[in-house]
This record gives sequence, structure tokens and C-alpha cells, in this order.
Amino acid sequence: MKKTNILNLLKTVHPEQAGILKDLKDQIGKNPNIAWYPSARLDFRDLMEVYRTDTIPDLFVHTDLGMGFDLQPGRLLNEYETDLNYQRAEVYIQNITSLSLKNNRIINDENDYYRDIDPNRNIEIFLLDIRIVPNAPEDSGLPEIIQKPCILFFMDNSQFLFRVLLRKNIKISHFIKVREGLMYGYESIIWIYKYFGHLQAKYILVDDRYDNQIDWNRIEHITHYLGIEPVKYELVYDAQQMVFRDWSGYRVKIFELSIIPEECLNEQDFQEILGTIQI
Repeated sequence: MKKTNILNLLKTVHPEQAGILKDLKDQIGKNPNIAWYPSARLDFRDLMEVYRTDTIPDLFVHTDLGMGFDLQPGRLLNEYETDLNYQRAEVYIQNITSLSLKNNRIINDENDYYRDIDPNRNIEIFLLDIRIVPNAPEDSGLPEIIQKPCILFFMDNSQFLFRVLLRKNIKISHFIKVREGLMYGYESIIWIYKYFGHLQAKYILVDDRYDNQIDWNRIEHITHYLGIEPVKYELVYDAQQMVFRDWSGYRVKIFELSIIPEECLNEQDFQEILGTIQI
């Protein structure tokens, strides 16, 4: 299956802004490093924490159901929204561009696993220009200013994974799992761990919350429906360098992934990975 650049799925709602998307394509190239943060709310802390890894994403993608968001260009976000207090950094939404899917059938295919989707539903999508000013960059190894593009999809996490990333064969470099899923009454995205090899992920930043409520029927369905066999990978973990404890009150670990493309991820491999992340 041919890889897809996620920007090729999108267009600007207002045609006169098409140049913004074209400029972004030129900026990040054909094969950008993408960080995905499900259930992100308006927390842009991931734009800082990825500097703990050796690869910095070109593009950030956030998904959320989008209830009660205050999106205004030029606004300084408060510390409850961003999970960063003002002693550490200031976070601004510099610019906002409304986007839409070129082909709405991506989310409205009645023949796939999610048959309960309203066929007339449109997904709200925004391109945000995020500017972060760390207060003490010299002490944290951060640049003086972090300015990155972030695409915000108001979309269920699992649907985004299935309908966009897996179905369209979009690769990610980083995955961020912090305070998402079952604790709010929604389904956890933990089943994505089965597909990190296929997504060619390089790093995962994950909290220590673990729910063993995985929809195995869904995984089996995706394997057959999309013809995807989970690719084997191993976790590389340095306990001295890869743990921090103050993200939404959770202990967060960073794992580097070593992908073994010629082998499939079997059930024993998967359970060992879950156990390693949980420890």
C-alpha cells in the first residue's frame, strides 16, 4: 500500500487560503515526521516534550471530540488548558485556518467497522500555528521559541486511527498517550499498540495508566478488512533518561521503537509489550 501524506487528504474551507496549505506542504516535505496526540484537548505540551527524543516532528496532529474549545487567533492559553504553568512556558495560538477533507467518504463509509456514523456528518478540522516561549530554555535544552504547525481533528481517536492513519497508510514518528480513554468513559486507544510497527513509529510517550479492555474483535476485523498484518517491534527504554512525572499528574515514559519489518507481531509479543509499558 502506497504511503500518503496527510496534507493530501485536506483542503482549506476558504479557497483564498489555499496557499497556506501549499506553503505547509513545501515546508514539511513529502515524508514528514508526524506526532499524534489523541484526546489532546488544548494541551500543547507535546511540542516541548518531544525534544527529549532524537527526532523532532515536522507536524503535530491532535484529535479530540472538541467540546467547549475556545479557538481564537493570538490567544495566550491558560495553564489549565495547556498543562504547562506560566513558570515554564507561554503558549499562543498564532493563526487558525479551517480545513476539510477532500473526500468525505473517508469518514462516511458504511461498509467498514464503524457503521453507526452519521453519513451526513462533517468533521471539523483546524490548522493551528502554535508558538511556545519557554521561560528557561537554556536549562531545559529547548529552543528559545518553538513554532510548529498542529492539525486539530474534532474526531474520535479510534475512528481517526482506523479511517485516516491505517486506511490511508499514513505514518507517524511519535505517539503521545496521556490521560485519555476509559477514565472519561470513552474507549481507550491502547489497541493502537498493535500497529506501531505498521505505522513505523519511532517514539511513544505514554502514561502509566493501563486498561486491559482491548477490543480484540476490532483488531481481527482491521487485519482482514484492510489486509494489515501487525509488524513486530521491540521497545528500547532508558529508565534514567526517559521518565518524567508531572504530566497531568501521571508518570510518563518515553520508549524508542525498533521495528522488525520481516516479522509479524504475535500475541505473545504484544502481551510482553503491554507488560513492559505498564511496569
